[in-house]
Amino acid sequence: MGGINSLNSCTLKLLLQALWRPSFTMLCPTTNGDGLLWAMATLGFEDYIEPLKSYLTRYREVKN
Repeated sequence: MGGINSLNSCTLKLLLQALWRPSFTMLCPTTNGDGLLWAMATLGFEDYIEPLKSYLTRYREVKN
């Protein structure tokens, strides 16, 4: 149960950080992949940013 609580806590911090991104919040009131990547970088998850950026780019290409 402790692992689930830790994951939930981390996810909540990530979402809150993305929602409170100052310059982004003024332009777009919803959170998207770019906001989450910014939040992850802010919280120290730099190792995950580039692979997720690549995935997000490919996802957007396929979606369009």
